[in-house]
Amino acid sequence: MSSKKEQANERDTHFTGFAKLLYDELENLRYRRPFTPDEYVREVQTIIARRAYDLVFHTLMEVDPAWLDMLDTSEWTGRIPDMTEWPKS
Repeated sequence: MSSKKEQANERDTHFTGFAKLLYDELENLRYRRPFTPDEYVREVQTIIARRAYDLVFHTLMEVDPAWLDMLDTSEWTGRIPDMTEWPKS
């Protein structure tokens, strides 16, 4: 089992590709069209929900069910590759 410091570092760095994709999408949002504050909040929430769904789907497709029995829970996320592109819509 890894130390709390190693787990924190893994948590902060493992999905940096996903974080970059999400940041870029949110950053580009303001260039698409003018939004009212309420529209902007709804659009950001929709993007985050959509991309959280994509990450969960990616995770499920990458997980070997045997890991769940063989590995300690602290090792599961290390076996899931980072996302480097969004799934094709």
